[in-house]
Amino acid sequence: MLITLSPGEKLITHTHPVNIGYVLKGGLYKWTYENNGKTESALLKTGEEFHGGPETPHHSWNAGKTTIQFILVEKQE
Repeated sequence: MLITLSPGEKLITHTHPVNIGYVLKGGLYKWTYENNGKTESALLKTGEEFHGGPETPHHSWNAGKTTIQFILVEKQE
């Protein structure tokens, strides 16, 4: 799926299975886990890949000043 977030834009609470991604437009991305309130961040760089999951419920947002965009591919059972 293609994710595009304007500065300050937030995603609703969600989870992820195992996933990989590719950054099309980099920027500062933050997320907070619902179960413990812990906030983490990543400075996404254009052209880099990332992987993770599975992940517990969290909400995330573009914490930077530019639009960020990435492709996310999730493992389907």
